[in-house]
Amino acid sequence: MNPSITENLGLASERVINLMGGGGKTTLMFSLAHELVAQGERVITTTTTKIFMPDPLVAPLILFGSDPNRAREQLRRRLQTTNHVIVALEKLPNNKLAGIGPEVVDELGREGVADRILVEADGSAGRSLKAHADHEPVISPAADLVVVVIGVDCIGARLDDGAVHRSALFAHRIGRPTGSTITIHDVAAIVHHRNGYLAKIPTSARVVVLLNKVDAETEPVALKCAHALYRADPGQRLDRIVLGSVKVQAPWLRVVPR
Repeated sequence: MNPSITENLGLASERVINLMGGGGKTTLMFSLAHELVAQGERVITTTTTKIFMPDPLVAPLILFGSDPNRAREQLRRRLQTTNHVIVALEKLPNNKLAGIGPEVVDELGREGVADRILVEADGSAGRSLKAHADHEPVISPAADLVVVVIGVDCIGARLDDGAVHRSALFAHRIGRPTGSTITIHDVAAIVHHRNGYLAKIPTSARVVVLLNKVDAETEPVALKCAHALYRADPGQRLDRIVLGSVKVQAPWLRVVPR
């Protein structure tokens, strides 16, 4: 049996877990929530940006809206009878949910309302790779763990809007022309860039990179990418790199040794 997502992430007592990047964040969030619930833990899933409306069968939805105090009491009552609750600010007309603020995430974490709070902290417009704008990711200052998700299907693709969210900004930051072929070194460059993936992660948070969408064909290049990320990390900011696939039906992952 493959080790669980929990085991591969090295999850211990971390309560506030932020997910950022592209190429499978939402799938990872709900797959991890399902696994934790199966272990008897109480879990909140939420976002500090926007996410598409989940299937109503996934978990009850609590909207903080204009009466957050009432919503908190409703949340506490729900978690006494169910182990998984989705929290958002409000429903949006485009079938999305508006997220709560990082200060609310921190408060829920301090109050110990749930055993785990899983937070999607940025959007990627469905792309596997991205450049972050100045306002993102919206990570809770109290984050204990941040999982950086990158889809390896970006490697070998054209550096354009079809493969990269904000491709022009991405190209500018790493000094590569738009339209060029994305390499493992480009991925390592944007992760470790001074304005890249790690820039707004609290220094107190543990960082895991998940190279997602890996199959038998792409596993060799995913391994090379993992080692490129390690080589670009002499200060060992990355606690571990995990590769695999978090498809809902049959997730598989493995840790790549440094």
